[in-house]
Amino acid sequence: MSFFKKLYKNIAEVLSHVICVKPLLNKISLRKVAFSVMEMMITLVTLSVIVAAFSPVITKRLSSTDVSAGGSGGVSKHCSDRFTSDCTLCTKDACTVCKKDNKAPDGQYLDPQQCKYINCSTTSFYNANCLTCIRTGCTSCKSGYFVGSDGKCSNTDCTNNTCDGVYKCNKNCETCYGPGSTGCKTCKTGFYLKDKTCISCRKSSTNTEGVNTLCKECSNKSNCTVCDASYFPSGDKCTPTGCVNNQYNNGSVCVNCSTLDANCLACINKSTCMVCNDGFYIDGKKCLNCRTEVHAKCKKCKNKTTCTECDAGWYQTGATCSLVPCPSGKYNNGSGCVNCPDTHCAECSALTGYCTICNKGWYVKNNACSNCTTLTACNNCTSDGKCIGCNYGWYSDGSACQSCAAKLDSRCLGCTSASNCTNCSAGWYPSGSSCVFTVCPAGKYNNGSGCVSCPDSHCTVCNNSSGNCTHCAAGWYLSGTTCKACSTLTACNTCTNDGKCTACNTGWYSNGRECLSCSNLDVNCIACLSASQCSNCSGNYYVSGKNCILLGCDTGYFKSGNNCISCKNLDPNCTSCVSATACSSCASGYHPSGKQCIRN
Repeated sequence: MSFFKKLYKNIAEVLSHVICVKPLLNKISLRKVAFSVMEMMITLVTLSVIVAAFSPVITKRLSSTDVSAGGSGGVSKHCSDRFTSDCTLCTKDACTVCKKDNKAPDGQYLDPQQCKYINCSTTSFYNANCLTCIRTGCTSCKSGYFVGSDGKCSNTDCTNNTCDGVYKCNKNCETCYGPGSTGCKTCKTGFYLKDKTCISCRKSSTNTEGVNTLCKECSNKSNCTVCDASYFPSGDKCTPTGCVNNQYNNGSVCVNCSTLDANCLACINKSTCMVCNDGFYIDGKKCLNCRTEVHAKCKKCKNKTTCTECDAGWYQTGATCSLVPCPSGKYNNGSGCVNCPDTHCAECSALTGYCTICNKGWYVKNNACSNCTTLTACNNCTSDGKCIGCNYGWYSDGSACQSCAAKLDSRCLGCTSASNCTNCSAGWYPSGSSCVFTVCPAGKYNNGSGCVSCPDSHCTVCNNSSGNCTHCAAGWYLSGTTCKACSTLTACNTCTNDGKCTACNTGWYSNGRECLSCSNLDVNCIACLSASQCSNCSGNYYVSGKNCILLGCDTGYFKSGNNCISCKNLDPNCTSCVSATACSSCASGYHPSGKQCIRN
């Protein structure tokens, strides 16, 4: 009952501030409240309804009153009296709700004890990088700064993947200004920094900002520094064969050849240029100017002593450029180009007009052109009169034509030099610088008047004078002076010219001279390679070296050594057996018993 007495007393005390019902409740005799539990529950429900009905009034009274300051005999004070006129709800020690909006403007926070906005700049944690705050610290910072454990905004480098012991750097950052992927200051190996973000050097379908798909390390998007194995970096590329044509590999990266010399197009190392721009020639790692080093009119050159192309109107001779001469068949007479006096002249002296070079088929003689045919047996010559082409039966010794018959052999009809006759009289053939008696082709011999067929039609070579056969065609061998077929030798298929069989018919093998039967190795050997190697056996036999081993016997037989023995040797009625002592099945009406068949 004490619980309910206390409950009624507290409710009456609260309602006394609102509707002055306390005197009414005091008149109620507590003895009358001693009713059954059910009646008490009904009364409590009724009181709950009354409290709910008056809750707005109660709330209003409480919101402006320090409830902790009230109590029996105490004086209630409004929150606005204890703190400020803007305080609408409070505790004994502090205002908890102000009329002002709890969401303070940027750069300020709400001080609940004063119910007013306080500038962040007045706090001990404030600095110029703080954007928003609460009473105990900054809550957000300017870009590039983060809130540290002391509540201040800081851009202190984050190492060991942490910032001020509070935030972790992004996984790709080595050091950072703050958390997140856009707070990086330096990057881990394999990444490059762009707008405070670390981007992978390796390009992929999900990373289009990478350098290329083979790049392992880089300094930016256009400069790979380390490629995958067997590849070399060259700008934003990784090349499999090293560097591109205008670069060399210094051991780790590709370097432009222009670092050797501005006119170097290709090089192999830092000290060797291989190709220069037109108008320059190579001198170690330098490219030197043809015009300053060779000749003022030299457009292209090979080296200091060889100009390869001169300016228009000039022609090249060694290291010098001279005025262009007149075209073929003309000479410069001092006033211009005019025709050479000789119509067969290709070039003539620019001063005199004398011919210096004649057209093909002509040579210079007495400052004029003469035909090569005026030289003995000559049909072509050099411009200085040396014959280089002679008529048939003649050869050039480098200056004149010489007779083949006179210089080589009287029977030599044609030749190319003093040591090479190419054609002889009938019945003779060339051999070096000589002509020898004709050797007839295969299957023929010289009977003194010419080549005729060998007497034996299977003979491929016979004596050049007698006609006796010395070598027979394939499949035949020489027996005396005639050819016989290899098949006339026992089981022989092919043989040598002297009658040694080299390949035998199936079932036979060659011992180097003749064919022997494979049955000599084993009676069941039907094919063999040699006297020690059977290659095929008959029936149920298999090859084992030179022997044939029995695999097994048909039904009605048993294996004894390398032979099959009939089961009827055990008993006339035995139809199958496994050995000489064990019949396994008998004829109808019998059953096996050991090696015998017993009537049922």
